[in-house]
Formats: sequence, C-alpha cells, structure tokens
Amino acid sequence: MSIAARAAAAIRRQARGERGTVCIEITEMQLETAIKALEKQVPRKPLEVNPPDMKYLNVYGCPACYKDLPCDEVGRYCYHCGQRIDWNDQE
Repeated sequence: MSIAARAAAAIRRQARGERGTVCIEITEMQLETAIKALEKQVPRKPLEVNPPDMKYLNVYGCPACYKDLPCDEVGRYCYHCGQRIDWNDQE
C-alpha cells in the first residue's frame, strides 16, 4: 500500500470517528489535496532532459510538473510545484 493510500485510509478512519479519533467532516477535495501534498513529499528522481543544442550541460526536469529545474543539486524541492527531488546518484 502506498503512502498516499495509507494516509487516505487514516484520514477516512478519522472522519468516521474510528479508534477514538475526533469526528470531523472532510470533503473529497480536501482529501485529494492532502494526498497530493503527501505524494510530493516522497523524493523522486529528476528527469534528464538534454536538449541537442546543449552538449556540455545536464538539464533536469521535475518528475511531477515536467518544468525545468534550475541546476542539478541546487534545491531539494521543485520551486514550481513543491515536489521533493532526490539528487542521489546523479552524474
């Protein structure tokens, strides 16, 4: 079971008031937003996007929004969408 699925199940249990949790109302949109936020916290490898006109420069893209990342290993998160980036084992 993925992290998002486990989180969704826990949120649903809490919304139903199971296991001594406080019963709160959660809309589907709030649940989807919470799942997307949790999924972006899981580090993902950047996409290698090497345009043919740039021979000596590695260009990387975000695996979630596909926008260019400014430079390898500059930030741990995509500044466009917030996806956590795993720079380990990048050349």
